Amino acid sequence: MSPNQSFDRTKASTLFSLKRLNSYKNNYEANTTSHSNSIDFIAPNGRSTDFVLSTPFVKGCPLACSYCYVTRKNYSFNQNYKPFPSNPINVSTNVDSMITAIKTFVDQLPPKKIPNQCHPVYYSLDIGEYTDMLSPDFINLTNYLIQHLVPYKHLSTSFASKISTPSHIKRLIDCPVPYKARIRASISPQWVINQTELGTSNVVDRLKGLNLAFDKGYEVHLNFSPMIITNSFKEDYTALMKLVRSLLSQDVLKQLKYEGIFLTHHRKLHMMNNQFFPTNSESLLWTPHNQELAENLRGNEKIRYIWSVRSRYISIFRNLISEYLPECTERYLF
Repeated sequence: MSPNQSFDRTKASTLFSLKRLNSYKNNYEANTTSHSNSIDFIAPNGRSTDFVLSTPFVKGCPLACSYCYVTRKNYSFNQNYKPFPSNPINVSTNVDSMITAIKTFVDQLPPKKIPNQCHPVYYSLDIGEYTDMLSPDFINLTNYLIQHLVPYKHLSTSFASKISTPSHIKRLIDCPVPYKARIRASISPQWVINQTELGTSNVVDRLKGLNLAFDKGYEVHLNFSPMIITNSFKEDYTALMKLVRSLLSQDVLKQLKYEGIFLTHHRKLHMMNNQFFPTNSESLLWTPHNQELAENLRGNEKIRYIWSVRSRYISIFRNLISEYLPECTERYLF
């Protein structure tokens, strides 16, 4: 199938997305009744964190992952002012005013009334949705944010990383309120990482870094994202879960939770990758025989695995978790 051909769109999948969005909206309203959101760059999220920043501290990433929406949405301009695909990094210069605005927003929130998958006690804010906050150029900023946001009232911070190595974690400050901040290590089978995640660290080092992060007072979770369906999926994730068990300490395993997201793709990114990405990642990402056109929760087009296919692999994945990591609690999986 060429990028210009259409995937089938189903009304049922759209209705399901709307129902899920309403569920998140209702949970947010139940926690924040009679408190208005006057800070326009903080948006409800409801999956990994309660809130995200629509205007982030950093947008753009030094890593090069072929499936990433940040790359698709970022552009540079040539000398004729025509856009071309790239991933420029933009760092906010008004960090202190943003921190003040976040605290003002938190002041409007009552203590959390309803525990959810984001956090049972605190309101959680993703401080790195558009980059990797463990990148060496950003670690000082990350430390500054953790120092000023984590101790504040009922707010917690979270970010995912594909370079959660001991060498990067060593540069983080100790968590100012133990286990009130969360680091999610994004992990995949190593051969998939090699083909789709250029510039990232290997999965062994990502896992080893979690032990150190926990010792420094951080809650640590696993982020199985994106899960790419391949012919060796079951074997690959069996080996990956065995690796997790062999490398993480018992203390880390006891508090371990995971989030899982199956791959979503985009026709525009597919075309960009065919032109610019140096490895043949599209042979893994673009598989029209088991994919369909859909919309995400924000109403934007995406390409995802057909539900019948995805549900089968969700069952496979959950069975592997039950067998090899039974203490690892599911936060969400879709």
